[in-house]
Amino acid sequence: MKIERKLQEISGSLLITVPKEWANSFHLKKGSKTEINIAKNGTLIISPKPIKELGKEQISFQYDENFIRNFFLYYFQGYEKIVVEFAEKTPKDQEKIYSILKKFMNVQIIEENKNKISFKCFKIDELSILECLNRMYFLSHNMFEELLNKNNKPVLEEIEISLTKFYYMLVMQVRRFIDEGKFTEQNQISLLYALDCRMVAEKIKRMGEVIQTMKAIKNKNIQKSLEDILAFYKNCFWGFYNRNYDTSLNLFKDFKIISESLTKLETNFGKEKKIEELQQIYSLKQFLDHGKSIMMLTR
Repeated sequence: MKIERKLQEISGSLLITVPKEWANSFHLKKGSKTEINIAKNGTLIISPKPIKELGKEQISFQYDENFIRNFFLYYFQGYEKIVVEFAEKTPKDQEKIYSILKKFMNVQIIEENKNKISFKCFKIDELSILECLNRMYFLSHNMFEELLNKNNKPVLEEIEISLTKFYYMLVMQVRRFIDEGKFTEQNQISLLYALDCRMVAEKIKRMGEVIQTMKAIKNKNIQKSLEDILAFYKNCFWGFYNRNYDTSLNLFKDFKIISESLTKLETNFGKEKKIEELQQIYSLKQFLDHGKSIMMLTR
């Protein structure tokens, strides 16, 4: 929605009114604080000044079968310190907890004994939402290249771990963007675009998970289709990233061509009862659909 306002002058100062609907949606009134950020292109970004939530410094909970779910819950709620308490810690419990650290770039163990483990969740201001998304794309692209060339499982696993770290960091940065009005210098984007970035990041994360489960591609037709999908995905991502609606609109033709090609391959492999090839076609269809979803988010 685009709204025009004329500047007014009172006592030598220039003033502008804000839309009433916007003020009401955030329960703003006379005396409410707002935050103004100035983008490099001169755009003013006005957001409600959030009230800092109390009680987010530390949370403790008892270790049980819901440990992973609880840990993610408190991490994304923004707790700076998460303490996990034990009745009796076993080596298996410890291994499970240590595996969590692989998923985060900003979580470290700061205290550990037989009764508890304390995690410190560091806030990272230097990484913007777009920087995280950019890094996720290149990591996923590397996974596709590895799948096409060598399909080295240890390498794919390491790349997927890095992809996961940037994914969770992006989710956290989006939440801070919304909850705290937290801007880095590079985070001068609209709230709607930030939420779209979160959705695109999820699509990239899912593609990475599927790649990791795939076997080496031996069929030349499937390999060619994957190369076409990688080129399609590349164009979809950069169309979204650069907010180029016209470019993304033209990709519908590519989507239709690749989709029809996959359907023909699926039919042929079905007749020949080639189960492994059919499974790979199913994975390629997932990649294609995720690329289309990214394309559809371009505004």
